[in-house]
Amino acid sequence: MTRPLPSRAAACLVALLVRGLATALAAGLMAGLATGPAAGLIGGPAAAAAVGAVPTARGEDDAPLRVVMDTLSPSVIPRRGEIIITGEVTNTSEVTWTDLQVYMFTSPSPIGGRSDLAAAAASDPTTDVGERLAQEGQFSAIGDLGPGESTPYAVSVNRRDLDITEEPGVYWIGVHILGAGDDGRDLVADGRARSFVPMMERDAPRAQVAVTVPVREDVRRDTDSTLLELRRWQRSFAEGRLERLLSFGASSGRPLTWIVDPAVLEAAASVAADNPPLSVADDGTGPDVEGEGSPDPAQPTQDPGTGSSPDPSPGQIPTESPSDPTGTEDGDGEPSAEAQDAQAWLDALGEQSERSQVMAVPYGDLDVAAVTINRLPKVLARATRLGAEVTQALGIDSDPIIAPPTGYLPGLSMALLDDDAPVLISDDAMPDAVSPTLTRQNGVDVVLVDSAASSGGPGSTGRTDPLALRQRILAEAALKALSGGADPTDQTDQTDDPLIVSLPEGWDPGADWQQADFFGGLDVPWLQQVDLRSVLARGPGPVDTTLPVYPLAERRAHIPVANLLATRDLVRTGSTYAELL
Repeated sequence: MTRPLPSRAAACLVALLVRGLATALAAGLMAGLATGPAAGLIGGPAAAAAVGAVPTARGEDDAPLRVVMDTLSPSVIPRRGEIIITGEVTNTSEVTWTDLQVYMFTSPSPIGGRSDLAAAAASDPTTDVGERLAQEGQFSAIGDLGPGESTPYAVSVNRRDLDITEEPGVYWIGVHILGAGDDGRDLVADGRARSFVPMMERDAPRAQVAVTVPVREDVRRDTDSTLLELRRWQRSFAEGRLERLLSFGASSGRPLTWIVDPAVLEAAASVAADNPPLSVADDGTGPDVEGEGSPDPAQPTQDPGTGSSPDPSPGQIPTESPSDPTGTEDGDGEPSAEAQDAQAWLDALGEQSERSQVMAVPYGDLDVAAVTINRLPKVLARATRLGAEVTQALGIDSDPIIAPPTGYLPGLSMALLDDDAPVLISDDAMPDAVSPTLTRQNGVDVVLVDSAASSGGPGSTGRTDPLALRQRILAEAALKALSGGADPTDQTDQTDDPLIVSLPEGWDPGADWQQADFFGGLDVPWLQQVDLRSVLARGPGPVDTTLPVYPLAERRAHIPVANLLATRDLVRTGSTYAELL
């Protein structure tokens, strides 16, 4: 008989430990188990000296025009040349706005340090933070907009016309839209968008940034191990979030790190096989039994069509069923278009693993905190092993990592972990840390994600849009370099502490992510992009024995111990069953 792939057979068991599914057992253990994750100018003393030349703005909810910044080129203030902002403006009111004009604005002075930048990012989006550039030739006319209508815009200003100091740092930049409504025209912005932009000197100190891209998704399977919500998965691999996320990461010409849940990769493999059920039927590839039809052991069995051995590799994914339960397989037996899309996605991720680092969390985004606190190390070990089996079977090179989706892990869990996998958590969990890389007393390496740099831009449009994220990362990296940069004359000297950035959980770059030129904008002379492997290769960080912050809400979200114990028993049962096949 065919022995099912261990990861497929045990997936439904380990899946119970995923955060947020604490009631899975009570609801019916085998009836649909799941996996899944869970005033004035703002800025500092320098910025406060600037005087805005704009009247008091409308409240954000009162603004009749919604403005989006799609591009900012270049991504830093240049020494010379044009600065161009493009985007789209939409009339969200019920009246027609006429004679619309687009103005660029900048703050005359830098915002200040990193704490000032954090305050700026959290400020009211309608707060005036800079002066409009309103000389002839510095603004653009975009005509009229009726209710619900949208139109693109572009505004360009030469560097020499920016009314800013020459001081390195991070400045405000954005656009104001002015027009005439039912009450006529005034000097109050009818729509606005804003962002950050660094200005660095030619010999600026250098900084390092490591960008991590999480690949996590809810995975739900039926009692026969087929994927539930199949259409959602098919769309995601073809043209949805997961396809966009992979294409986004693949556009980077620099190192980055993928943080993947192997359950998502196995879901892709299921879609690529047109979602077959788990089969334990004899397909002729298991161990032979003595008797009629047994081949001569001296002669290898070969496939008559290919002349090759039909034995699958130990990690073959998945075990196919002779029928197509989803109705998506083509009539001639060829994979469906949706299956081909999923396979293309897996192939692309495999290519990424050859040029970028892939790190795998324990299978099913295991609730590591709950498992370790309740002293179930074998469950963690099994989930880690299952994850490694999946990635290996799919030809994806990966390294293990513990990366809780919320960014928190209790101190007891860290103390009980082995030192064979680093821990990636938020710096909010260890606010007094002296370095973004630490070592616990048991030898476990801890890498701290910079929560500020990962939180995105200042609004008033999407804070985690690709452009907003890019500019926040650049701003944080610039200030980090300026506050403790390396010797710019020494090509081997880098800033002491890299900036670790994690894109938001469940993040979708959007259909138009290419416009932002995310990675292209990070390619500036004073910023080096690295992966977590390079960060960890720097050697052990300072030994840290402090107790991490672990919010009460995290504790309340633990998988209940009854579920953990029941799952442990089920794992044993499943292992015994697999051995009998």
